[in-house]
Amino acid sequence: MRRSATTAQPRKVAVLLYGMLRTFEVTAGSFHRHVVAPNNADVFYFGPARSDVPTKLHSGRLDYFGNLKKNPKGSVDPVSLVNRESFLKAYSPTIRDYHFHDLDSAEFLRQGAIVASREWIFGLNPARIFSMVFNIEGAVNLLQEYEGTQGMSYDAVVITRPDIGFFSPIQARAKPGFLHIPSGEGFDHWGRKHTGNARVLYYKNVETGDFVE
Repeated sequence: MRRSATTAQPRKVAVLLYGMLRTFEVTAGSFHRHVVAPNNADVFYFGPARSDVPTKLHSGRLDYFGNLKKNPKGSVDPVSLVNRESFLKAYSPTIRDYHFHDLDSAEFLRQGAIVASREWIFGLNPARIFSMVFNIEGAVNLLQEYEGTQGMSYDAVVITRPDIGFFSPIQARAKPGFLHIPSGEGFDHWGRKHTGNARVLYYKNVETGDFVE
């Protein structure tokens, strides 16, 4: 039975933050203003207890055709302990659960070395990919544990990083069962402004030949 507009319950939205905090004290304000507030969202965080700092431009070095020759994220930067009091102050009162793990970059480097040689795609150290997936998985687990203890479930989930600044409102309008990937700000190499969602990229299961959006 379809609920009428007068009886429909407000949508429950969760925002999952993952990865190194870096500039969180600078970006938390825009995050609350443009992501949390428009969605009346709850916040969850999972990431390392230590973080690096943005000490260099992430422009890398390009060849004549614009291909990346050296990725500044290909190396592992020094880290320092995150101030938890500052973290809680920055994300209160909307943070519902969080976890700082002590797994350092050496473990991700070890895992990356097992599956990849020094010929990294886009010059990106695979240790960063391993770290990213680990942190996203941890944030998802926090969300599911919270849903279980509270006896509820969220209608939509936004996944983003704490070191990103937001300059316009972002609302969780994803349809059930759909994954939306924004194309980001700025302009492409042809001078066209990014608008809407990014084009759909497909994952291919090489064993079965199936493609998954």
